[in-house]
Amino acid sequence: MKPITAITSLALLMSSTAMAAEPFKARVDINWRYGQERAILMSEFWVPIAQGPDNVLYGDLRMMGDDGQNREGNLGIGYRQLAALPFTGAKGVVGVHGWIDRRFTARGSKFNQLAAGAEWLGESVDLRLNGYLPLSDEEYYTIANPNPQSPSLIGTGIVVDTDATLLEEPQHGFDGEIGIELGQFSPFLRENTDSVRLYGGGYYFDGEHTERVTGWRTRLAADISPNIQIGGRFQRDDERGSQGFLEATFRFPFGHKKSYRREGLRARLDESPERDIDIVTSDTLSDPGSRVPVLNTATGAPQEVLHVDNTAAPGGDGSAESPFNTLAAAQGAASAHTIIYVKPGDGTSAGQNQGVSLTQTGQQLLGTGTAFLYDQGRFTTANGASTSATLIAPATSAPIIGNVNAGGDGVTISADNTAVAGVTIDGSTNHGVFLRNDTGTIFRMITLRDLTAQNNGSTGVWIQADGVASEIDTVKIEEVISRDNGVWGILHYATNGGAIRNVLITGSSATGNLSHGIWVFPTTGASIENVIISDSEAISNTGNGVYLYSSFGGVLDGVTIDGATSRSNQSDGILVFTNVASEMKGVFMSATSSSNNTGNGVRILDNTALEFSLDLGGGSFESTGGNSFFDNIGLDLRVDLDGGELKAEGNWWGDPTGLQPVRVQLDSGSTIDADPFLTSAP
Repeated sequence: MKPITAITSLALLMSSTAMAAEPFKARVDINWRYGQERAILMSEFWVPIAQGPDNVLYGDLRMMGDDGQNREGNLGIGYRQLAALPFTGAKGVVGVHGWIDRRFTARGSKFNQLAAGAEWLGESVDLRLNGYLPLSDEEYYTIANPNPQSPSLIGTGIVVDTDATLLEEPQHGFDGEIGIELGQFSPFLRENTDSVRLYGGGYYFDGEHTERVTGWRTRLAADISPNIQIGGRFQRDDERGSQGFLEATFRFPFGHKKSYRREGLRARLDESPERDIDIVTSDTLSDPGSRVPVLNTATGAPQEVLHVDNTAAPGGDGSAESPFNTLAAAQGAASAHTIIYVKPGDGTSAGQNQGVSLTQTGQQLLGTGTAFLYDQGRFTTANGASTSATLIAPATSAPIIGNVNAGGDGVTISADNTAVAGVTIDGSTNHGVFLRNDTGTIFRMITLRDLTAQNNGSTGVWIQADGVASEIDTVKIEEVISRDNGVWGILHYATNGGAIRNVLITGSSATGNLSHGIWVFPTTGASIENVIISDSEAISNTGNGVYLYSSFGGVLDGVTIDGATSRSNQSDGILVFTNVASEMKGVFMSATSSSNNTGNGVRILDNTALEFSLDLGGGSFESTGGNSFFDNIGLDLRVDLDGGELKAEGNWWGDPTGLQPVRVQLDSGSTIDADPFLTSAP
């Protein structure tokens, strides 16, 4: 027989039974509980579905909320029958009930469970047993680490403290109790209350991931009248400790609840079933987030850090506790994505003067001259949680490295996704940093940061793409000092069909070099695209301060010079020059200063029949001007645009009346629009 058919048949049978007594009536119970840890308010709707003189089929709906933001609903159905126990003949009410429960916890978890119970409600003794079966899985939450520590370099790895992970799960279990009616021992209670019962029992709950909860409880329920019940309850277990409540229940409409003193056991047919008010949950830190290894995002493996300290004892293994004492040893042990971390040592290049090469993807040369930071793009944590402590090691003094070998470079780069930071490259016989891609492939993401390249025999920083399909995509030069080198300060050089794209030079300086300070140079069919020079300086170089030069089919496309300073150079402050079938497209200049140079402040020289376009203010590239060109020993501005017009509005020319004719030379019929102009320095 189907369950619905069985219930319907039972209801018809019960309804058809003649009832001598007044029928059971629907009611609402409002229960309020106040405890030392929480206060609870619960509404219960008890409804008889079908009934006879000695039985009832009922529905029960409960809604509970507490001041801790927990919410729960219970929908149940039950059946009770007056009966006598076999052998003893003791009379009472036997009942069963089943429920489906849904709980919203204070953390936002949503849990469902099934519950069922059986009961014997006697004149003197009550027995109850309930079981609970969760239908939901555990939920996970990220919480702050309860005791976070600073990141550490340990061994050849990095450990950090991350957010912790808390697991909350519903537990399965059961509870039971036995109770006695106290009025049988006290005439006073019989005469002044409807009933008073004292209960004691225990409970057991367990989960797959959380500690079991086992404890005992007791409660007192005193029906002052059929409409009002007061009482209290207390329970204790090792997991949740002690919990006590005072409580009161009001039943509406008054008079709908049967009176035990008037009707005896039949009045117990419409009592509220006793069961646990909550889906029992427990939580645990599934991951405390402490001392978690840092992983490399590209490999998923622990990030390797090899340490170098030229004062360390020989035979080190590259760990933080036993560093290598030479840079060459670290290079030999490094693999893809390794960080070589160099400490100041004795302040000299001893053990670090043979150069170092980054030849594998993702390698970094990191010195203590910069802060060692948790790189959100390069690093992740073994547990996948975030860390708020981004400083792994603070910046101190920079170690000194170089290359004293003939034609030797301080740092050679021949792989992509590489970085050099926090070191001083001093006295190499050739270049300080040398990157050349002639492989016919693409090197992506080259970063130079917080480093000094000085006193090197040739160029401080040399970046070159050489050959068709040889490309360098994204070069970041940030807070780099290139000074007193034998030729150029910072060079980007594309030749033989190679390409360099997306160059950022910011916060950097090129000073005192024996040729040009910052040189961007595509030639022989090569291209350099999207170059930004911002907040940087080119000072006291023997050649030009900033030199943009395209020749022999080279293309320089998209150059922004913003907030740069070129001063006291022995040639031009800024030279923009095309030659022999080359192109110069989209040069944009704003908030830039060029002064006190031996040559011209700005020289523009167009020796190509192909495109040459630039904007110093008010032109097609929407430069707002704000440049300052003044006090140069040559001219402040010299322009050869083959008869074209230069837009140079909104600039300061060192004179409140604007650009003076004696300070500008216009070649080959070129013209200039320098009005309006600034009447004072920006």
